[in-house]
Amino acid sequence: MLDVHLVSTKLLFLDIILKNIVLSFFFTAFCFLILINGTNFIDGTNGNVLIFYLIISILIFILKTNEFQTISNENIFLIIEIIFILLIFNYSNKLYLGDSGSFLFGSLFGLILVQLYLDNIVNISSLFIVLILWYPAFENLFSILRKFYFLKSPTQADSDHLHQLLYFFLIKKISLNKILVNNSVSLIINFYNFITIFIASTKPHHTQMLVLLILFNIIFYILIYLSLLKFKKNCLKK
Repeated sequence: MLDVHLVSTKLLFLDIILKNIVLSFFFTAFCFLILINGTNFIDGTNGNVLIFYLIISILIFILKTNEFQTISNENIFLIIEIIFILLIFNYSNKLYLGDSGSFLFGSLFGLILVQLYLDNIVNISSLFIVLILWYPAFENLFSILRKFYFLKSPTQADSDHLHQLLYFFLIKKISLNKILVNNSVSLIINFYNFITIFIASTKPHHTQMLVLLILFNIIFYILIYLSLLKFKKNCLKK
């Protein structure tokens, strides 16, 4: 049995709860479920999940070179090599992650990042891990909330995730074949993710900066989402 659970987040109200071992395991499992399900939600265009976790893999390697305690270089390189190979096939429409692949990546990186935090708890804010994983986690939360708002079941699949709306926008605006547009969506989204994760990695202990980055990401996501949703609705009315 894996003994992986949070013992401290440096957030007072959460640390009081985490003093109870049962609640600590429950809270950690809940966070894993959000990450795993969110990873499955963002797996709708070629490379979106793979590039996202490739960025995180490179970040882990950089932290390792800066003497943070994390998995060995051999394992990091192995993960990066596997992702690169999968990306080649994924971008050529020869291979898809599917539910099982998304669940695997979400679980694997959840374990790696929890252990990264626990091994470097003095030098890393818990919000640094939140910032790294904000995209799949917020995609999950936002999808559930908007479905409740529109009186839909949160378990009901739809085509209104951010990457799907961006794909619809690009198809309407750019004269490219669908595979190229599909591939471009993941590059656009993860270029933004790369910027925010890179900024956060310069000061992984700076709680105030991390809070501002997380809030900015959420606000920016919602504004872009609402604009793309409005564009789609207007197009469908014509």
